[in-house]
Amino acid sequence: MPINSATEDVSVELLTLKPVLQSRNYSNQSEISVKSEKNPSEPWWNNSWHYRIEYNISKLIGHNGCDYSNSPVSIIINFSSFSNGNDDIDENSIRVVKKDGTILPSETFLWGNITDPSTTGFDECRVRFLIDQNDLDTKSNVSVTYYIYYDTTAYPKEKASYSGRMGYDPRFAEYFVDGGITCGTHAIFSVVDWNNDTDKDIVTGCNDGNIIYFENDGDNTFTYIGLVQNNTGPIDIGAISSVSVVDYGVNGSVAGDNDLDMIIGEHNGGIYYYECNDDSTLDDNSDSTFILIEQLKFTNNTNIDAGTNIGVRAVDFSIPTDDYLDLIVGDYSTGKVHYYENNGSGKFIDKGFLKSSGTDISAGGFSLPYIIDYNNDGDLDLILGCHNGTVYYYENNNDNTFATGVALKDENGNINVGYAACPVVLDWNKDGDNDLIIGNGYGRIYYYERNDTSTDYIFKGQIQSTPAFLEVPNYAKTCAADWSFPKDGLLDLWIGDANGDVSIYENDGDGTFTYRKKYDVTSSHIAPFATDYNGDGDIDLIVGLSDGTVYYYERTDTGGFTGVGYLQTSPPTKNIDVGNNAVPCLADWDGDGDKDLIIGADDGKVYYYDRTDGSEYYKLKGALQASGVDIDIGSYSAPTVCNWSFSGGLPDLLVGGWSGSWDVPDVIHYYERNDTDGTLTDMGNVKDGDADIKIGDTTPMASPFAVDWNNDGCCDLIVGDHDGFVTYYKNKGDINNVTDLSVPLNVQLVGQEESVSTYTFEFYEGWNYITLPLNNTSYKRAEDLANAIENCTAIAKWNTSSSSFEVHYKGTDAHNFTIDDSVGYLIYVNSTSGLTITGEPISSITMKLKAGWNSIGWFNSSSTDAESLSKNITNCTSIACWNNSLGRFIIHPKDTGISNFEIKKGDGCLVYLLSDEEWVNQ
Repeated sequence: MPINSATEDVSVELLTLKPVLQSRNYSNQSEISVKSEKNPSEPWWNNSWHYRIEYNISKLIGHNGCDYSNSPVSIIINFSSFSNGNDDIDENSIRVVKKDGTILPSETFLWGNITDPSTTGFDECRVRFLIDQNDLDTKSNVSVTYYIYYDTTAYPKEKASYSGRMGYDPRFAEYFVDGGITCGTHAIFSVVDWNNDTDKDIVTGCNDGNIIYFENDGDNTFTYIGLVQNNTGPIDIGAISSVSVVDYGVNGSVAGDNDLDMIIGEHNGGIYYYECNDDSTLDDNSDSTFILIEQLKFTNNTNIDAGTNIGVRAVDFSIPTDDYLDLIVGDYSTGKVHYYENNGSGKFIDKGFLKSSGTDISAGGFSLPYIIDYNNDGDLDLILGCHNGTVYYYENNNDNTFATGVALKDENGNINVGYAACPVVLDWNKDGDNDLIIGNGYGRIYYYERNDTSTDYIFKGQIQSTPAFLEVPNYAKTCAADWSFPKDGLLDLWIGDANGDVSIYENDGDGTFTYRKKYDVTSSHIAPFATDYNGDGDIDLIVGLSDGTVYYYERTDTGGFTGVGYLQTSPPTKNIDVGNNAVPCLADWDGDGDKDLIIGADDGKVYYYDRTDGSEYYKLKGALQASGVDIDIGSYSAPTVCNWSFSGGLPDLLVGGWSGSWDVPDVIHYYERNDTDGTLTDMGNVKDGDADIKIGDTTPMASPFAVDWNNDGCCDLIVGDHDGFVTYYKNKGDINNVTDLSVPLNVQLVGQEESVSTYTFEFYEGWNYITLPLNNTSYKRAEDLANAIENCTAIAKWNTSSSSFEVHYKGTDAHNFTIDDSVGYLIYVNSTSGLTITGEPISSITMKLKAGWNSIGWFNSSSTDAESLSKNITNCTSIACWNNSLGRFIIHPKDTGISNFEIKKGDGCLVYLLSDEEWVNQ
């Protein structure tokens, strides 16, 4: 951005944020128009770009009851014929362009082939992109226009057909388990005593078609247990599963067999009956507890088809009751509620839609019913969750027709959970009245308590799943060793991440972990390995660095660490270097009694460095091979060494990594060692039964660490992934059936080292530019921070690539970005408030600044000024701060006397660089 050389304060209009929209009560459907046309003028970048698709989206009115700020757009482009052989459209054939001619950078949209023209006779691809927040004028309901240009080199005479939609795409959205239950998207669930301990558990469907079980801890907080199993693995309906848990007897009789069965609806309208196989416990998350019995059918033996994205409830709805479970099914495609009556032989009669005053009841899209005698008059009423997030009560007229619906209310008016409300009514707090548990389309589940003095409800917040999943920023590389000083005999977790930190989570001895310490390593994408490297009885730290080297930190007598130096080869003496992204593992690979180095690297290979007898140096032996061929995982190889084959001889090798595709889950490769000659044989992938363990769906990159976690004599696996999650796989002691399904490790982010500090912010009405000046462990995401600040409605983070702020609105899932140390954030409050934070002081953080504007934070206790800071950053030419009173940025150009403002601890600011630079913020 060019800098004005005037002698007064300079405001930067491109950086100015619009006021936060406070109210979003939109009920109409979005108008989306799409047309394909020949571009009237040749595009300026390539004469072959002849055709374009114009995509007009209503800015304000969304199909989910809120605006489309930063929403995903998905469009399919289809070429039904082509005139140039089997040429295939690829990512270089697509451009997404704003109406003003701005081309969206390639990283802001996703492209994917759907069909292969050589086999199908037509070429079809999908393009997904985000609506830019800055393109939206939230004060007027007009359209934003985008063009998708397609290169007609392969199709010079063809106009594309198209189809498009607005909607959720998991590659555009981040869902973080922040202590509350979440299941991705579309929490369509049941509340039931699943494990016979007298309290109510939650069994929920989700967007990817699985069924998830959360166990009640006895105080209405919940622990994630796992995916519900059938005889082939996790139940998987395909997409957007809904579940009704009932004791489903013969032919659907209410006189069941005293266990809990499941009626599951799936995305395409089918309804399935899963019978409980003996018991429904999931104590170790390995039971095959359910068997698919049948897809439920009409009396003519055709499968029930209830539309799309259905919500199903099984209940004896007949008047009078006939002791057989009928089906009440909501339907997204119509927004209406089906009634299918059981004829007593397990087949169903379509009785039409439920009606109110002679008119079909409609929820306006997602229609998610719950049936209960709400007013205690002896018949079953309808509680209906609606597409726009509201919930309505329809009183039964005692003939299965219903009175006019009434919106259920809380202290703020009509209850609204944002999108696709899924209600369950029960006495949650055991006080004798009916409370409300409501899931939504974002995968969250909320609790509304019945007000003792009225028919209204009191919002109590999101139902908590504690402890929360263990997560670090990104690229989790993990190991386990006793960190405690002195040792307590328990294996603690050491986790490296993309930011260059090693976080310590101390084992509490009860399956939970407490965050204790973060060590800052001057690198990014680090991989720790904890071991007694120098034989003095305490645990040292070996760290693989992003530049391919390996560094040694020695444990001190006081429990801290001091840097010793890089691990080296000799002769000649030089640093070990595997290129990029070193992932070290130390083990006695050759059986000579010392610790050799096995190192993964960016190139996907695994390198063996032999420890030179009696010295501190290593000798490169080359890349490890299996059957005479270099092991090659693809990229980001991550090895771990253990006696996986139970042979008791030379250690075997397990290797994670990245296959190169974000759409394909990664696996863990197993190479068995020959105890005689030390050669490796590729044994395939680590499995759970007959199925490969798979790490991640859209963000894989497996990083395993083998250790006997539960002291049963077998090597278990602790696996980190690209998104920063850490998962435990328990070894069953059978090489052909070695692991349970994944159980996310639990962590309590409570308790820190004793040397902590506090800092208090004071926020003024409007935007405030801050940084968290203490080591942050409390606020992992923007929503966490927004919830902690009274009167806060939005938080914004600068995106250097797009030169714009991304805004997270409180209470929504869009742009729920990670909160990082040393980064500046804009906080919007609608009236004065404050926040006190607690944490360790930050000593220094290395930041990789890019050419252009970058958002940083000042955490030093001593203030500085704009000129001093600009001189401290080599390539910096300007510093900008936010002026709350003026509502704009003020710029200080370097080497001038213009606006040399003070920068205090806790302040955020923007710095402008002419070129990329690695800068130490200290």
